[in-house]
Amino acid sequence: MILIFLAILFSASLVISFKLFVKLKVNTFHAILVNYFVAAFTSYLFAEKNFEINPSDNWFKFASGMGLLFILTFVATSITAQKISVITSMIASKMSLIIPLTYAVIFVGEQMTLLKFTAIVLAMIGVVLTVIQPKNNELKSRNMKSILLIAAVFAGSGLVDTSFKYIENNFYATGVPPQWVMMVCYASAAVLGTLYWILQSLRIKPHISYRSVIAGILLGVLNYFSFIFVVESLHNPLLPSTVVFPLINVGVLLLATFIAIILFHERLRTINYIGVILSILSILVLAMQNYVI
Repeated sequence: MILIFLAILFSASLVISFKLFVKLKVNTFHAILVNYFVAAFTSYLFAEKNFEINPSDNWFKFASGMGLLFILTFVATSITAQKISVITSMIASKMSLIIPLTYAVIFVGEQMTLLKFTAIVLAMIGVVLTVIQPKNNELKSRNMKSILLIAAVFAGSGLVDTSFKYIENNFYATGVPPQWVMMVCYASAAVLGTLYWILQSLRIKPHISYRSVIAGILLGVLNYFSFIFVVESLHNPLLPSTVVFPLINVGVLLLATFIAIILFHERLRTINYIGVILSILSILVLAMQNYVI
């Protein structure tokens, strides 16, 4: 449970950071770009140095391709958190747990018991109720761009979570250290982001402020540890991913909602509190089933 708690803490901090960037006048894309260099370097620091990289290996090819998904999902999540709402970005990313759960059941062969299914349904209902807002709230103002952003966060987050399970099941379990896999993923995202930044600088004078650099460094550290704690949680033989994903996703939503209320004054109504209660109940049901409390 300690690993899951740490995964929740670091993952929630990522999304909250995007909202803070607005208040601190940080260029989000520049911070994300710096973040991937820092995350790649942090991965290397904690990696086994005697491991040999072979670019022809399947894990290297997979990790290189994941870089594009990582940076696109990160950018979409940051824009959603800043332009729409922290809680909206949370519901889009956390409801996506259905994608890795489907993968775990169909392709990994994990069991979906009635109690697990009930807990997951409770969790998803709780997530929806937690973020329902009044009609006059800005979250009700939806245009096509907002819908596409939310859909991108949903799909991207679900695929990223699925990739964590794929890494744990196909690489980590076969002897490939996850730090090396993620170092390549982060490095690939950094290279792609740098190429985009260079192209952008042809039109706009490039300038990366010290605030963006500092923010990117902090974001990169949070990014690395959020990943490693999720993968380590998935690698626990006592915790199937059909339990880990709901626990982490709902836990992140609850923690981020609490922080958003305190820091950004995002108010909850009675129905939102009902959603929070249902989400907590779903966590308790999952925890009791697996005797992890």
